[in-house]
Amino acid sequence: MADSAGSLKPRDLSEWVGKYRGGGVNHDGQGFDAVAELREIVDGRALCLEFTATGSDGEVYHTEVSLISPDLSGSGLCLAQACSNIPGLAVHRSTGVVVAADGLLAEISFAFGGDVSGFRQVLTLSRTHSGTLEYAFAWAMPGEPVEPRSKATMTSV
Repeated sequence: MADSAGSLKPRDLSEWVGKYRGGGVNHDGQGFDAVAELREIVDGRALCLEFTATGSDGEVYHTEVSLISPDLSGSGLCLAQACSNIPGLAVHRSTGVVVAADGLLAEISFAFGGDVSGFRQVLTLSRTHSGTLEYAFAWAMPGEPVEPRSKATMTSV
């Protein structure tokens, strides 16, 4: 198992592959049902994350398809997010990892954006040994500080 964000490989997330269901709260304080699937693609060279947050009235608050794969520059994993909340593809770079005492990956964060003049976002995926997956979104509009905004906690199904 890799011990830094720059040395991660898709196989370090192979234990996380599966389908998940649960709930969360978005940046407007609205509760939602959450569904996620993480699967290996391209012979294990990449992972595909599909995630949807749906309100109790059936309104889809967020839907995304993201690819997680090594950056060709050799700087670690990146997460390329296409979603319903931003107008284009946002490529996030891995910025941090948490490794459990047993050496397995417990958390990985990906960041997009630069200085305060633009949109910035940090996406964090974490998983427990019991099969719980958490997907957390922290973001900021231009001029604002990056703050936690939304989080889903899901269990393996």
